[in-house]
Amino acid sequence: MLRVRTIVTLLALPLALMPTTAHAQAASTGGSSPTVQHFVVDDGPLLDDILTPACGFNVFTTISIRGVDITFDGGTPSGLFFQSTFRNQVTFLANGRRVVFIERGHESIRLQDGVVVFASSGRNFGLATIGRFVFRFDPDTGALLSTTMTGLPVDLAPLCAALST
Repeated sequence: MLRVRTIVTLLALPLALMPTTAHAQAASTGGSSPTVQHFVVDDGPLLDDILTPACGFNVFTTISIRGVDITFDGGTPSGLFFQSTFRNQVTFLANGRRVVFIERGHESIRLQDGVVVFASSGRNFGLATIGRFVFRFDPDTGALLSTTMTGLPVDLAPLCAALST
């Protein structure tokens, strides 16, 4: 799942903290040691806003995310500022039945050719894809410049069938 936490964090960054060409030039001289933060997110059950309408009955979701975020203050010579890897056990509950969907993914933020590039790859239930998404932002304005996606769609019908009565 493209983690809402990561997207909100990215979009909430003050423009002054977004990677810029000046950051990239400073990073090319070396950079500092990265900050590593392990994280755990357990939440739910919550009414699922994807499967409930797709299935036509209430589906509840619990999540159990484990991962690590690595932040490079000032970036690296390659332009990397942030990377994350995670595993999310998503449990869907409906009609006394349970289906588990395992998400695994990797995310990164880098300054590349003067553009902030946010990339996410893996099994991504929230974006209904197993593959890779790339979002490109203007570092000066924060405006979204482009989005690209490659991969396979997640078919919701088998999940709904497994949860139906």
